[in-house]
Amino acid sequence: MPVIQKRMVHKMNRFFHIINKKYPLSLMLKAIFKAQTTGVIMATLFLLASSSYVYAQREHGKEQIKYLTSITGYEGGIQFERPNDIFVDSYGDIFITDFYKEAVFIFDKDYLPVAKIDKANGLSGRPISVASNEDGTIFVSRGSGHILKFNIRGDAAGELKLSGVEGSESLIVKDINIDKDGNIYLACGTAGLVVLDKKASHIQTIQPEETKRDQQVKSNISRVSIGKDNKIYLLSEAFARIYVYDQQGNYITRFGSPGGTAGKLSRPQGIAADKNTGLAYVIDYMRHCFAVYNEEGKYLFDYGGQGTSPGWFNYPKGIFLNSDGILFVVDSFNKRIQVFKTSSSLNSPKIKGGV
Repeated sequence: MPVIQKRMVHKMNRFFHIINKKYPLSLMLKAIFKAQTTGVIMATLFLLASSSYVYAQREHGKEQIKYLTSITGYEGGIQFERPNDIFVDSYGDIFITDFYKEAVFIFDKDYLPVAKIDKANGLSGRPISVASNEDGTIFVSRGSGHILKFNIRGDAAGELKLSGVEGSESLIVKDINIDKDGNIYLACGTAGLVVLDKKASHIQTIQPEETKRDQQVKSNISRVSIGKDNKIYLLSEAFARIYVYDQQGNYITRFGSPGGTAGKLSRPQGIAADKNTGLAYVIDYMRHCFAVYNEEGKYLFDYGGQGTSPGWFNYPKGIFLNSDGILFVVDSFNKRIQVFKTSSSLNSPKIKGGV
């Protein structure tokens, strides 16, 4: 044994010898029990404080967000099984994909059933994303580069051909969005964001990157939303990050970081950008809530928590905000869509950001 190691062992033995003489075993066990009890008390106090903080955050959010109603299924007693995405067009029509039902359900602005798209209409496979343009054409992604098209009645209308997009056959399209000009935005994982014009001609590809182990890697883009001044918001679940670009594809900023506490994101799976206020609503899948950020990307508060009552969620997935400030949240494991009214007062200078 090296000399230095011998000296360390000797010092440790001497230390324990002195401790044992001064503090008998019974006293030491008592002290350990007391320390453990103190630890339990401290842990309990921490949990209570955390719960109080979550409650305070939720109470603050309740001032800004008001529950309206829930959509739980279609006519004929059809209940949602695993809804996973939502889109609302400029007319107020609501499009909901259900992964397990292998269908797209369409409702009008009053939440009344309009149409259903499934195997009978030519929808093969499980839909993961949906969007609709001003002409009433519905685009449905099943994950592959083959994006199916349907009319508003649900009749098949062919496929979306990706003109000028390299490797289009192998693209994994995770999300679809369409802006007021008819431009089509495809979130394609590590292939970034593919932007097409209304004739499906390629305009640009946006590819955010992150530093991982001192190397630049492509960020995996899972969701896209169009916000104020036509800013493009890209969500990466893998990096718990939101990237913001202008309409020309110029980088503006980024925000968000991984974690399991308020102000952090744990597997974010949806984003809705407010075209009026610049706010961003981000689904936190593992924490059963959505986080709200201001226009500068500063965290404001969380809304939600795990539960089944209105305003509570169970592994939420998609989220969409229409032009009237109505927020739709895909409450996936509760098998419903929750609908909320939001307030632009969140941007008031009186309301300070959080962490």
